[in-house]
Amino acid sequence: MASCENGQYEKLKQLAGVVVVQYESLLQQYRQMETQYNVLVNKLMDREDQLKKMKKLVEPAIREYEMMKMKYEIEVGCRTQAEKFATKISSQNKELKRQSQMLLDLRSSTTPPDFSKLNLDLDLETEKDSVEGYNKELDEKLKKLEEELAESQIKLRAAEEDLEVEKERNERLHTKYEEKKEVLKQTRISLDQYKDAMEDLSKVSEEALREYEQLKDKYELEVKCRSGAEKYAAEIRIQNEAIKKQSTILLSSAASNPQLMMALNDIESLTTQLEEQKLKYETQIKELEEKLEEASESEAQRLDEENNQLREEKESLESKLMQYETQYKDLEKQYKEIEEKLEKALRPPPPPPPPPPPVPKSKGFLSLMKKDKKKKPPPANAGQPGVNDKFSEALDEMMQRINSGKPLSQTLRPTRRKKSDDTLDVIAEEDVKDRPSETTESSSAMAELNSILSKMKRTHSESDLGSSGQDDNKSELQKMFEKRARKTSLPKTEENVQKPHAEIGLRRNAGGQKPLSIVGEEPQWKEPGVCYQKETFYRKTVDFVWIWDVTTLDLTDSSVTS
Repeated sequence: MASCENGQYEKLKQLAGVVVVQYESLLQQYRQMETQYNVLVNKLMDREDQLKKMKKLVEPAIREYEMMKMKYEIEVGCRTQAEKFATKISSQNKELKRQSQMLLDLRSSTTPPDFSKLNLDLDLETEKDSVEGYNKELDEKLKKLEEELAESQIKLRAAEEDLEVEKERNERLHTKYEEKKEVLKQTRISLDQYKDAMEDLSKVSEEALREYEQLKDKYELEVKCRSGAEKYAAEIRIQNEAIKKQSTILLSSAASNPQLMMALNDIESLTTQLEEQKLKYETQIKELEEKLEEASESEAQRLDEENNQLREEKESLESKLMQYETQYKDLEKQYKEIEEKLEKALRPPPPPPPPPPPVPKSKGFLSLMKKDKKKKPPPANAGQPGVNDKFSEALDEMMQRINSGKPLSQTLRPTRRKKSDDTLDVIAEEDVKDRPSETTESSSAMAELNSILSKMKRTHSESDLGSSGQDDNKSELQKMFEKRARKTSLPKTEENVQKPHAEIGLRRNAGGQKPLSIVGEEPQWKEPGVCYQKETFYRKTVDFVWIWDVTTLDLTDSSVTS
């Protein structure tokens, strides 16, 4: 430690010597600069005095110059006028001399003088005119000069007023300048004082910093010594307590029992460990408390900043929440309006009108035969099971299919119609396109139904014809029915079923209403026994298009409508 202090002391000595040398050199430079400054200040003061004297002498010199200039201009004008007048007079004198010479010549001659030849008329009028013109010019010049004098007097008065104002302003500025000068001197003095105080303060602060560092080192050493002493004291206290316990145990009756001694030794070791742990924890708690004290200020600042940020976020979120609430209210209103509109739209429409009843058809020659057969008594073989049972089973199957909702056919044929009905007919075509599964089911069902009906019709016609005459020879009508029954087969019936159809469309009248009207062609049948007709009715409501199908089968014995 001593060697380190000596080394530092020597370094400080060296640095102090260097600082002293630099200080002396700077002091010499300062003195030189101060002498130069004083010389320059003296020169500047001399120049300022000279300038003040020059300013005092400039104004009268300018006035004298202006007066001399005015006199010079006047003299130049007079000189020019005199020169003009002299030239005129010299020319007149020359003329007079010439005339006088002529007179002398005439007098000296021997002949009598002829004065008529001489032009003795002097140009007096021209002289008068020239004098008057000269006087007029002089009068005009005098007027101009008087006007200029009046203007110059007015300008002079204005200039004198401005000069007085400027003098007053200059005096004010001079007073302000003097005040500012005094303030500047005081500030310079105070600044020098502050500089001296700052230098003293810097020296004192350096010394205080050194003392603080020394005290800090001492404090750290004392803290270390204190912690070591506390640890040593705690260990001694623990040892003393253990010794006391051992002495009490030895004095007590437990010394004879080795097990009790072992247990007591374990207890002592555990107590020592507990005390050591207590000391460790106490030291850790102290260190943590010191760290907390150091970090509390920085954490408090950080928490304040976080608190401010959270407040700003809270305000922004509150503003956003208010906006969202207003938006939610607007959306709720819109939702209620849309819900009301939807309820109005989803209200059940008025029930559709019932489909028109099927048109009664003439049953022809076979119906007359049936009526005759009903009037006749039943034949002997009419009660045979087989034919009538199959017919009833077929009818039951057909009724079950119709009741279950399976349409018996879905074939449609395009018809010729007007351009005005195209939009409504497209709806029917789209409705048919949207049901492909129903068409496949109906085609298969129709094929089965046609096969059953063809068999039933064939057997039924044979039984009826057979019962009319068992032992008699066959009539021509019976032969015709037999031929027809042989000719009838399954593919022919399918073709006959799939061909006929009729379509129902909508047409607008002049009033804008939509009445139902049938558009299409009536089916033409080749087979007299089976009649199949499909009709599609459309009814247009306010928001929906309702479609329902009517399928009619006309048989020789019965007709079914769905």
